[in-house]
Amino acid sequence: MLKNRENFTDQWTDRMVEHQEDRIVLDLSVDYPKEIVRVDEAMRALVKSKGDLFKLKRFGSHRSVEIDPVAVAVRRCATVDFAAIKSFFNRQKLSPYFELLAREFESFKATAITFGSADIGVANAWVDRIREEAKGSAFSSLLSGQERSARKNARAATCYITELFARNSRLCVTRFDLAYSSEYRNTLPGGDVDSTRIKRDLAIFLRGMRDKHPTLVGYIWKLEYGQLKSYHIHVVAFFNGNETCQDVAIAKSLGEYWRDEITRGEGGYWNSNAKKAFYERFKGVGIGMVAYDDLEKRERLEHAVLYLTKVDYYVKLNEPEIGRTFGKGQLAAYGGPRKGRPRRRAA
Repeated sequence: MLKNRENFTDQWTDRMVEHQEDRIVLDLSVDYPKEIVRVDEAMRALVKSKGDLFKLKRFGSHRSVEIDPVAVAVRRCATVDFAAIKSFFNRQKLSPYFELLAREFESFKATAITFGSADIGVANAWVDRIREEAKGSAFSSLLSGQERSARKNARAATCYITELFARNSRLCVTRFDLAYSSEYRNTLPGGDVDSTRIKRDLAIFLRGMRDKHPTLVGYIWKLEYGQLKSYHIHVVAFFNGNETCQDVAIAKSLGEYWRDEITRGEGGYWNSNAKKAFYERFKGVGIGMVAYDDLEKRERLEHAVLYLTKVDYYVKLNEPEIGRTFGKGQLAAYGGPRKGRPRRRAA
């Protein structure tokens, strides 16, 4: 499903952190993304495997059970706290493979492969049953549906960025998160922001961005939900790099616009551009000034944006009344010259 898994899980883990202005609040749930991906990968490998994964080996009068590495990876998932993860993401659809293995552990059927002195015949029968279920039409339909939306949004985001660079020789890229303050959430039943409010506030914010910064040329947003932050929004906004280079100041002003004007003091924001050194552990995030011919920085930018779309395969918000959870700005009809200096073809 994903390349550069480590980069993806690192970014997803970071999004699980509670950002409170300049403070970072950690919680045990930050390990959940890695656990979900680990289970998904182990189950994918098991379904693709062939033959018996448990075999009896004889060495003279001694016997031992040889377990295929694929089965070992699935057995190790017994340490995953499936119940806690499902409770934490109780408003989301989790990876179909994660859900499948969770049911097997919850019903104790997975003990067929995890019990210390597992019966080889029973263990291999369990593997065969899982393979058959995962290849059945019902599961295949569930899997393709969850993957389809993630891939569709990923393609849309990539094409959008490509078109922005076709129109602008340089982009000033900002990335920031919008949420509601913990002080405000603590006044709400269950600490949850109303879905009607987040939709309204987001719509007003998106309409007002260009008024605040006329050099805006595009944006991508993603709405998510978590027990730590309730509803929150990830935004990547693009500005004409030949007219502005103040990425930190722009992200700060937009965050303050959300906090002070849109939410009337009940919101909060996180300015990633002001924390570039913090994000270097992800090998860069492609923010700040990005030139069309800076392929390395453009690749970093794409990785960061693709996170926003691909996470939907593993954890997808499951609330129909919310409507769209991913969107991008509309590109106006274009037929004029590109903005910025003429581009030279490589020799």
